[in-house]
Amino acid sequence: MIKNNSIPSKTITHTQDQLSCDTLRRIHIPGLDPAKPLTRREFLALYPGRDLGKPSEDPGAGAQKGGTAEWASTTYNIGKGCSHDCLYCYARADAERFGRIASPEAWKCEQLKSTMPRVPRCKGWIMFPSTHDITPFYLPAALVTLKALLDKGNKVLIVTKPHMECIVRLCEELATYRERILFRFTIGTLDESLAKFWEPGAPTPAERTSCLQYAFNDGFQTSVSMEPMLAGTEDAVTTFHTLVPWVTDKIWIGKMNQVNRRVARTTPEIAAECLRIQELQSDGAILELVHRLGAQPKVEWKDSIKAVIASCSSGPNSIPKAISIK
Repeated sequence: MIKNNSIPSKTITHTQDQLSCDTLRRIHIPGLDPAKPLTRREFLALYPGRDLGKPSEDPGAGAQKGGTAEWASTTYNIGKGCSHDCLYCYARADAERFGRIASPEAWKCEQLKSTMPRVPRCKGWIMFPSTHDITPFYLPAALVTLKALLDKGNKVLIVTKPHMECIVRLCEELATYRERILFRFTIGTLDESLAKFWEPGAPTPAERTSCLQYAFNDGFQTSVSMEPMLAGTEDAVTTFHTLVPWVTDKIWIGKMNQVNRRVARTTPEIAAECLRIQELQSDGAILELVHRLGAQPKVEWKDSIKAVIASCSSGPNSIPKAISIK
């Protein structure tokens, strides 16, 4: 069992009958004065309401979009497979589902495409990469690709669980394109054991944080993806406040998506951790997280969290039948 201090000791469940269709009056969120309950309108106005209808200032973001479309107009990839071997990886799950790999183990074998896609010219941001990462294997080809994309006048969102050796090279060789690059480093926790469990082949959180600081100090635009969060509210709040001094843009926060479909429960430990992450990221826990971080100017919610917010703002038919408050 992975040690993590954010595991709740008590869960309070509110049923449909206990929830008012007009207020959050009967939902207790830690930190709020129970004697001064908030209406739904007040809650959304104070915390995440702007995210429901106002487009984000982040590249490619849109209130009605999800996944990579929240970040960029298009994506660009140069290979198949990733040695990071993240248990929750959507690209690996899709590759296995559609017969592009023989087994999950095959995903760890990184391969360049035999024919690279045409280099586009886009008005919006291009996300690179989206179905693999910039590992040492991919780095030489990634540098050639990024220069080709940037030479066309594109703005590029570089998304990675960063290796220091790769970030140093990227910053050195792409310095002249600095104004049209935004780094987005995925750091879902600062807990080394959690990261090792869910992302066994990826750099440690400490190395990724050092990469964020390096790019920031080198004058690049920086942002963070905390999608997926690898624990619950307390871990996410700590991670956010630790990283935000090195962020020029935004920190995007999202749940671990489609756990039941994407994560292969090959061991009892993995099965137990899947159940635990779903409990830690229940609707009630997400509402608490929104309360804790919703007023922060550099926070952005991914579609998985916007969906929870919307479920508590669009009428009684959309209210979850049970909300667990940690």
